[in-house]
Amino acid sequence: MTKALVIGAGIAGPVTAAALRKAGIEAAVFEAADRTADGVGAFLTLAVNGLAALETLDLKPMLDGGFDTPRMVVFSGTGRRLADLSSGPRLPDGTVSQTIRRCDLYVSLRDEVVRRGVPVHYGRRLVDAEVTSGGTVVARFADGSEAEGDLRSPPMRACAVAGSRRSWRRAGGGATRRPSALPAGSCATTSSCRS
Repeated sequence: MTKALVIGAGIAGPVTAAALRKAGIEAAVFEAADRTADGVGAFLTLAVNGLAALETLDLKPMLDGGFDTPRMVVFSGTGRRLADLSSGPRLPDGTVSQTIRRCDLYVSLRDEVVRRGVPVHYGRRLVDAEVTSGGTVVARFADGSEAEGDLRSPPMRACAVAGSRRSWRRAGGGATRRPSALPAGSCATTSSCRS
């Protein structure tokens, strides 16, 4: 079975790992922080398209404790009403945007992907990623560890490129180095992981 690296264990990382698992691809999540983010963050509002995506991945129950947010009203510090905005359309079943404490969503998503067999590694700050001439990617972390992936699978090549700030290029079959770290939620296939 193909494996994938997911960089970042916030909200996007576990959701990406769940999507990969649903597609039949094993995943491992690598987080820069040396510990979990339990209790960190305020509130997060998820639009209906995000809720539909969570439902597709069987993750919508992770929203328990959230509340409907069909509208947002913004006030100034003096109490003057600045805006009254719709949070977007309803889904066919009547679902509207939901607001939830970020830390509750984070803990639920992380715990669920771990329950589904996805390992989450902490203290792994990505500092470099290199695509080799042999079609592999080597992710290097600040702690000196590496994870090696295989980009020969077309879906994983698309995932790696879509997740990067600048598209990776393979010129003349030679190695190409990605100059800056990948954003959270980026992924690449992996065939081995060394500590």
